Amino acid sequence: MIRRQDILANSAYWEQKIQLDIYNCACKFMETNNMNRTMLATHLGVSKSFVSQLLSGNYNYSLSKLIEISLKLGFQPDFTFKPIHLENSKSRISDTATVNTNQPVINI
Repeated sequence: MIRRQDILANSAYWEQKIQLDIYNCACKFMETNNMNRTMLATHLGVSKSFVSQLLSGNYNYSLSKLIEISLKLGFQPDFTFKPIHLENSKSRISDTATVNTNQPVINI
């Protein structure tokens, strides 16, 4: 069993999570506004291939591009930076986790 702490310490996990978040935002925007990929590309001011990359998860955008896209999709980006906590070896992946700490959480 993969330990939760190992997953949370892996940069690929966070990249995939953010890619999935922006994918979900794009899909919701397209559905709400009855748009296809071409219309979304026009709305975002990007190429159709860019939208294909966005919807396939095959991209690695700069932070500024990620923020620009999320705002054009009508979503406010919200990045939270938390200290990495080492947990005991019996830790398992779960949908929710509670972390007790005296260290600050930084919301940007």
